[in-house]
Amino acid sequence: MIRLELTGRPEGKGRPRFGKGGRVFTPNATKLAEGRVIDAWNDADQPRIDGPVRLRLRLEVARPRGHYTTKGALSAAGSRLPLPTGKKPDVDNALKLVMDALNRRAYRDDVDVVEASVVRVWALDGWERTLIELEEVTG
Repeated sequence: MIRLELTGRPEGKGRPRFGKGGRVFTPNATKLAEGRVIDAWNDADQPRIDGPVRLRLRLEVARPRGHYTTKGALSAAGSRLPLPTGKKPDVDNALKLVMDALNRRAYRDDVDVVEASVVRVWALDGWERTLIELEEVTG
């Protein structure tokens, strides 16, 4: 199993933008976010998976300050929200960003990804991060 960790706020793939003359381009924020995933892959120094791939993505986002009391305990508002609904990034956009960034690096092509799961949770330690797990599916 290959594990990658990206510290900082999880990000999703931005929508394509249209410039003058109908030219389509990728927003700079998306290019930078994909670059962070590529850098994490390169730092892992792992061989490409040559077979069916299982991809797991865990997005850990920080709770708003309003979820805590002045003493640091979880407030009633925080207790009512055990999962971060209404928080960006959308799980589908985050998955698309990771899959596109790892295409031709972690696997031959993203059609080799046969199973993918995404979960967005509160960061228990307050530090936002993206965790990526990849493994070859056997049997």
